[in-house]
Amino acid sequence: MREHKYRAWDKIFKKMIYSTPMAMFNLYDSNHEIMQYTGLHDRLGKEIYEGDVIRYELFSPPKDQLLSHEIGEVRYDENYCMFMVSEELTLGIELKDLEVIGNIYENPELLEQPNGKE
Repeated sequence: MREHKYRAWDKIFKKMIYSTPMAMFNLYDSNHEIMQYTGLHDRLGKEIYEGDVIRYELFSPPKDQLLSHEIGEVRYDENYCMFMVSEELTLGIELKDLEVIGNIYENPELLEQPNGKE
C-alpha cells in the first residue's frame, strides 16, 4: 500500500509545509494548496508530489545523445487514475529518466520555458 503523505503551499507565508497526516490540513482552508505524495521517487530518490516540476530527458542508446528534453508539472487526473505530466499522456516514461527540479509554487518560472528548453 502507498504511503499517505501530503504537503501544502501556504499562500500567506509563501512556504511549503510537509506532513504525513492529512488531518493537519483543513480541506476548506483557502490559504493552503494541498498536494499528495505519489508514492514514487525520481532518479535521484526524491519523493514526487503533485505540483512538482519534473524534467524528462530521453537519450539514444547507449545514452550518448539527447533526443528529447521536456519539463512538466505532475498533476493527478481522476479520469486516468494516474499522474500526468503536462497536458499530454506520455507512455513509456521510466522513473529513472525523471528528475524533480522544483514545484509550481516556489519555481513557477520553470514552466515558462517553451518546451522545457533552457
